[in-house]
Amino acid sequence: MRVDYKKFPDIPPNCQLNAKPNRPGDFQVFRENHVLDEKTGKKKTVRETIGIIKNGQFSFGELWLERQEHRRLLEEVETLRKLVGKNALSQTNELAQISEKIKAVFKMQQKMPTSRLEIVTGLSFRLNPSSSARWQAH
Repeated sequence: MRVDYKKFPDIPPNCQLNAKPNRPGDFQVFRENHVLDEKTGKKKTVRETIGIIKNGQFSFGELWLERQEHRRLLEEVETLRKLVGKNALSQTNELAQISEKIKAVFKMQQKMPTSRLEIVTGLSFRLNPSSSARWQAH
């Protein structure tokens, strides 16, 4: 059965209706896609339920809405990967490791004198003229 898009403008394009025999006035809204079956190598028809028309009101199916959200999130992930680059995750991990090392050094500084800390870490603690502390590598 064809969809009356004037009556139900929220229904996505290329959908069809299937009357429910036990419930007069209720219709399944679906879309058919032809895909290649990997096992047999033949084309098969796959039905995707979009929603239901019940008592003259269309409502989207929960699974269809979740699939749409999943597709949107996958597109967002791909966009972010393109923006940040492929090595962003490894760079983030490296920065996290460096941050942990810095935190460990500051904890050590609180427990031991500066001269001993310089020996252990290989860093020297000097005050610059503006009185802010700065770590410098030897």
